[in-house]
Amino acid sequence: MKNQKGISLITLLFTIILMLIITTITMYSGFEAYDNMKVQVYVAKLKTLQEKVDIFCDKYSVKEINTMGTIYSQVPEKDRNALDEVIAMNRLTPLTSWSSVDENTANYRYFSVEAIEKYIGVKDFDLAVWINPLTRNVIAVEGVKIDDIMYYRQYDLPGGQVLEQPVFNTDTQLKATVKTYDNKAEIKLDKKYAKITCKLKDEVTSKESTQVFTHTDTIAITESGKYELVATDYDRNVNDYSEYPDDIKEQYAGLEKTSELLTVAIVNKPMLVEGMTPIDEKGDKITTEEAKQSWYNYGDKKWANAILPDGSIYVWIPRYAYKVAEDVTNPTVYIKFLKEFSEITTEGKVLDNGYKVAPAFQDGTTIVPNSFANGEWDSEITGFWVAKYEVIDNKNDSIASIKTSDSQTLVTNPITAFTMCRKLETREDLFGTIVTNKIGGELGSDGTFPSDGNNIDTHLMKNSEYGAVVYLTNSEFGKDDVVGTQNGYYPGNDYTEAASTTGNDTGIYGLAGGRPEIVSAGINIAGVFNSTDNNRSTKYATVYSNSSTINGDAINDTEIVNFTAKDRTFPTGDYPIFTRGGNMADGNIFNYSAIKADNGATSSFRPVIIIEY
Repeated sequence: MKNQKGISLITLLFTIILMLIITTITMYSGFEAYDNMKVQVYVAKLKTLQEKVDIFCDKYSVKEINTMGTIYSQVPEKDRNALDEVIAMNRLTPLTSWSSVDENTANYRYFSVEAIEKYIGVKDFDLAVWINPLTRNVIAVEGVKIDDIMYYRQYDLPGGQVLEQPVFNTDTQLKATVKTYDNKAEIKLDKKYAKITCKLKDEVTSKESTQVFTHTDTIAITESGKYELVATDYDRNVNDYSEYPDDIKEQYAGLEKTSELLTVAIVNKPMLVEGMTPIDEKGDKITTEEAKQSWYNYGDKKWANAILPDGSIYVWIPRYAYKVAEDVTNPTVYIKFLKEFSEITTEGKVLDNGYKVAPAFQDGTTIVPNSFANGEWDSEITGFWVAKYEVIDNKNDSIASIKTSDSQTLVTNPITAFTMCRKLETREDLFGTIVTNKIGGELGSDGTFPSDGNNIDTHLMKNSEYGAVVYLTNSEFGKDDVVGTQNGYYPGNDYTEAASTTGNDTGIYGLAGGRPEIVSAGINIAGVFNSTDNNRSTKYATVYSNSSTINGDAINDTEIVNFTAKDRTFPTGDYPIFTRGGNMADGNIFNYSAIKADNGATSSFRPVIIIEY
């Protein structure tokens, strides 16, 4: 019995010791688990705040944030201690996610729990914090302890995130592009800015209108004009660096004001019909709506191009009004693009004195006693399409206005040119059956078809339409020094950007230095352009007198020194039909000459397409 009792006591003693050991281990593990939980909660809480701080710093500039928080000297000492400890710790052992500007207490602002809710938008946050808006560094005034070390930033703890430092923007050039489409425009910024000031200057009154945009990468524009953009830097710093701490100002020494001047030209959208596909400056087809929004930009001399199934390319000339400067030493053509069918500019203004709507866009049916006297159309139009290249191949009555054609088979007379252009709209291979099925019968003596119910018209380019191209070319929206080739007539593949109306691949080629181009105009057009009356203009042809006073054709109202054509041969009885452009190196975009009604062996021509809705 004694032995049994002895064994029981020893067993009990061991049991008690074992229980004490287990209890000790459990308590230790519990404390450790509790500490881990505290760290996890702390990290999660400050991570959530960091996300809001990033948005906050995106929305406001450094200067604005500094007015919302409290400066270091006005914060109670107990709440300054956390910031001081973190700075001191970094000097002993450099912290992660740290910048030299983080060691300066002047760069921080203190946000109480009330200020965090008011300005940053986080409710029920239970810690006051220090925020450096330059680096977005967040330091809590109360920390969490691990191994007798107090941590005040979640970045330095297990499970903390890496603080991505904003890169200081030392590029002083604001980058923005203009997009114009569907009769509207927008300015696309390369990235979001805290604040954009957009200034529109009225060229007539010199008055400025200003609009401020906050935190945006797109600015909607409703009026054409010259816009100056002034923006804060990408890293949220304002352009006035005088109030920055010395260590920040040193990084911005010599920086200029961030701004850019943009020309926004809203134009009537190009009208398309079945068979016509938009193409970009490389000649690639544009098939998506997003790509179509970057199709053209006349403010940047980028004109709209479209291609037909046979490879022929056409360029859009939008409706506008013009004024030719009277300065003979520095002549300029001023252009105001017009809204839809109106005489209201896309700047939202009535036309100033001296501006005239180019006749190619006007309704000539109301003009008396001679309708269409200036080369008008039979209704108001929003624009027209003109062949990008001279017609250099007309075999088998098939017009090819194609850059790479090697053929030199050319039209033999103006009658052929006129007829071929009018019959283009009957081509099912170009425009499809929806268009061509609405045309019936043979082309009549007046240039019309017996049955014509479609919304498309093709015809030989008139002097008014040629003039509309010339004026646009010699304005700020084109290249005013179009040159011709030095190697004779264009062979069809010898085109350079210097010969383009825009100085780039979106313009029209061959107006200077190509072949003389037959236009539907002259002093005697009977039997040539399907007219029975020598003295009566039609919408397809324009009759001139021996001393023309017609405006809009780049002849009468451009006879000033630097606009004067090199070749000024007005039609006569023996040579009654106009040609435009020039021969070889002597080519001049203002040239006009004349040919016989039955002979144009060395000439070319261009079709025009008008689409009406």
